[in-house]
Amino acid sequence: MQEINLPSEKLIELGDRHQKDNDHDNAIRYYKKALIIEPENTAIFIKLAEAYTSKASGNSSNYQFAMDYYRDIIRLEPGNELAHHKLVFLAMKNKQLGELAAEYREKLQKNPDNAVYKNCLQQISTLALFDKEITKHDYASRYRPTLVTRIMFDFLLMPTSIVLMFLSIFNSMFKGMFLQSFTLLMFYAAYRAVIYLIQKS
Repeated sequence: MQEINLPSEKLIELGDRHQKDNDHDNAIRYYKKALIIEPENTAIFIKLAEAYTSKASGNSSNYQFAMDYYRDIIRLEPGNELAHHKLVFLAMKNKQLGELAAEYREKLQKNPDNAVYKNCLQQISTLALFDKEITKHDYASRYRPTLVTRIMFDFLLMPTSIVLMFLSIFNSMFKGMFLQSFTLLMFYAAYRAVIYLIQKS
C-alpha cells in the first residue's frame, strides 16, 4: 500500500516508531502527511512540536518550528495551558522571551481577564530574570549575600524550581508540581529583587 493512501492513524503510528528510534526527520515526514489528512488534529501538532524539539540540539530554526506548532495548537485550543507553557519554555531556549512577552501583552489587551495569558506573562517575567546577572552600578553599596544565602538561593532554590517546573510540564508524573515550582521561582525572583534594591540604594 502506498503511503499516500494510508489513513492518518497508520501514518501517526509510523511517525511514532521513527520518533522512538530518534529518527526525527522521518517522524516529522509521517506526522506532516497525517496532518494533511487531519489539519486540525492537535495531537499531531503536539507530536510535530515534540519531534522538532528533540531534533533541535541548539538549532534555533527547529525550536522555531516547534514554537509555531504550539502556536497552532493555541489557535485551535486557546485554553490549552500545556501548549502555552511549552511555548514559553521554548521561547526561553530560543532566546525569544521578549518577543513572546509582546505577544502575550497584545493578547491581554484584547482579553484582559484571561488567567492563562496573565500566568504566562508572569512566567516570562520570572524567567527573564535568569537571562543575565544583575549589573551592579558604581554607586551601589558593598553589600554581598553571605555564602550560605547564595548557596541556598542560587545553587539550591533556583535550580530546583527550574527542574521541577520542567518536569511538571514535560513529565505527566510531576504534573501536580507546577504550582509549587512556580512559587519557588517567585521566591527566588523576590530574593534577587531585594538584592538589587539593596545594592542600588
